[in-house]
Amino acid sequence: MSADKENAPVHMVLGATGNLGSAVSRRVAAGGSRLIIAAHDGERLAALSDELRAPAMSLDATRFDHVEAALEHTRRSMGRLDGVVSCVGTRPVRKDVADITPDEWLEILAKDLTSAVATVRAAATVMRHHGGSVVLCSGAATRVGFGGLELWSAAKSGVEGLVRSAASAYARFDLRFNCVAPGPLADPAMEGWDPEMTEVFPSALPLPALGREGGAEETAAAATWLLAPEQGWITGQVFRVDGGLSCCRD
Repeated sequence: MSADKENAPVHMVLGATGNLGSAVSRRVAAGGSRLIIAAHDGERLAALSDELRAPAMSLDATRFDHVEAALEHTRRSMGRLDGVVSCVGTRPVRKDVADITPDEWLEILAKDLTSAVATVRAAATVMRHHGGSVVLCSGAATRVGFGGLELWSAAKSGVEGLVRSAASAYARFDLRFNCVAPGPLADPAMEGWDPEMTEVFPSALPLPALGREGGAEETAAAATWLLAPEQGWITGQVFRVDGGLSCCRD
C-alpha cells in the first residue's frame, strides 16, 4: 500500500449490499478513501467486496454489540475511522396501519430505527476521541404524508430526530451527525421498493419539480459529500434528495 493510501481517510458503509448502500460504497471507493463494507447478506457482500477490493464484515445491524464491535475493529485494524454511512432499512411496502401486525411493526422498528440507534451509539463510543462524520438515511415520507407508509414514516422520522439530538450531544467531540432523505428512485430495486409503490405517490411520478425520479447515485453523492472534512460546519441536518417532492407537496 502506498503512503498516500495508508494516510487516506477510512469510511465504513453499513447496509452496503442494498441499491443505495452499494452506490455509496462505490462512490466512497472511487473517491480514494479506504473502504470497509458491512451487511447481513453474506453472498452479495462477498461479491461487492471482490468488486471493490474492500474488506467486508457480516453483521446484524440491529444489534448494538455487532455494530460497536465492527466500528471498533475497523478503528483498530485501519488505524482510524473517519466516517460511517448507514443505509440499513426495510423495504417500504404499502400497507394500511390498521392491517399491520405487531411482528411487522417490530421488524420495521428494528431495521429502520434500532439500526440507526446502534450506529449512533457505536460512533459515539468509538469515534468520540477523534471526531468524524456519521450519515444516516430516512425518506421523503417523513415530510410528505403517504397513506400506507404510516409506520415506515414513523420509524424514519425517529431517525431524523435522533440525528438532530446526537448532533447536539456530540458536537463537543467534533463528531457530526447528518441524514439524507431520498424520494422515490427510478430503480425499483432501491431497498426493494414494492411494485405497488407507484400508487403511493399518485401525483409524484414524474416528480412535479424536476419531472423525473432520482437515482441511487444521486443520493449517494449527497451522503458521501457529507463525509468530507470540508463539510465540517454541517451537523444535525436532514438533506432531502427527492427531486423537489417535499417542497412541492407541503
